Amino acid sequence: MILLGTVTPQDDHRKRTLTFVSFLLGCCITSFSSASASQAPKPEALHTKTIQHSKTQPGPSSPGTSARSSFLAKITPELPQTSETIYVTGTRLTQSRLTNVMAGSTLDAAQLQRRGYLDLGLALLRENPAISVGDNSPIGTQNSFGAGQSFVSLLNLGSQRTLTLVDGMRMGGGASASIYGVGPGSQVDISALPTSLIKTIDTRLGGAGAAYGADAVAGVINYELDDHYKGVSLNAQGDWSQKLDNAAEKIALKAGTSFDHDRGGLVFDVEYRRQAGMLASDRPDSFGENAVIYHRAALGQNTPYSFVPGSGTRYIQSTLTGMPTLTGNYGDLPVYGGVYGSAYAGLANAGIANTAGTPLVFSGNGQTLVPFNSGTLLQGDNVLGIGGDGIALRNYIPIRTPSDRLNLTLLGHYDLTDHLHATWQLVRQRQFREPCR
Repeated sequence: MILLGTVTPQDDHRKRTLTFVSFLLGCCITSFSSASASQAPKPEALHTKTIQHSKTQPGPSSPGTSARSSFLAKITPELPQTSETIYVTGTRLTQSRLTNVMAGSTLDAAQLQRRGYLDLGLALLRENPAISVGDNSPIGTQNSFGAGQSFVSLLNLGSQRTLTLVDGMRMGGGASASIYGVGPGSQVDISALPTSLIKTIDTRLGGAGAAYGADAVAGVINYELDDHYKGVSLNAQGDWSQKLDNAAEKIALKAGTSFDHDRGGLVFDVEYRRQAGMLASDRPDSFGENAVIYHRAALGQNTPYSFVPGSGTRYIQSTLTGMPTLTGNYGDLPVYGGVYGSAYAGLANAGIANTAGTPLVFSGNGQTLVPFNSGTLLQGDNVLGIGGDGIALRNYIPIRTPSDRLNLTLLGHYDLTDHLHATWQLVRQRQFREPCR
């Protein structure tokens, strides 16, 4: 079947309009494509140009090449000229342990002077957290055969594991010779070093045992002395505690000069230091006889605890004036302690007793014997009581050790060549022993 129709004038006008618009769009697209093809190089040409610029020598260029270069120069951003730092966090290169970076710290002379330290051991103990109280220290209990000496212990490994160097050279041990030595090894008494000549104190932790030996397992401390000092210096200082005790003083005279056009130099130092010291009896409520400590429960006290806090403990087997005994056998105690129960506690054991069985002690003038008051005895304890006439041993614990020192030091150096140097050190120390007052 064939359908016949007619074309209206409106349909004919619409067709002519669409045909004209399509023709205009086609012309625009053709013109844009032609312009792009004539101005922009192909991607292959860009890549080839980059390779030729980096790999081949420059040569004569054609007009097309110059146009492409100008085009690239316009569209390529200019990069800023910056430098970069490369950090190496790991390497397999062979290195010596002596050249590696080791943890540590440095204490200089300015800090020592600002804080007014009289002893280098105390200065390191307060300024360096890696240093603990050594076998002998200016503060706390000291060995009776090394009183007044100052040893340093790094990382709490012991003073025999801390190497002491002076200007890079080993310092001789300063522990007192005794079968009851302060500790094993060869400790160094750093209180022998004059504080006024210290330039820096360099501490390095660990890593030196393989080079120096077992005395450097914990680390190395190097004391650098100022042997290039020029001029004259007189320094005097004094200090005391807030309660106006524990007095200390220091007087130091230092003089230095150079010679031979600064190729050599001499430094002389004389230093006197004195520390009065302080015992626990100077602070009886904090450290002495009235200090609260844990002790066994008193006889007759009903408590579920073996130890209870309290103050006023005394040593019942001795007095300040003396307690005579009937035997000289080791272990025979003059008084029955609380371990024997309430039936015998406080009576004479090996001591001289009166008619009531109470042990007798010498009077204050030492001419007569008087009854001993053992105080309140403790359950299961044979040596301690609370109150009474016994000795408060805690009163004699040193809080600050007394010392009295005189140091004479002579330092010298001479530059033989630009690479050959000679140094010498002469040190003389006199230490006076004195008890705490």
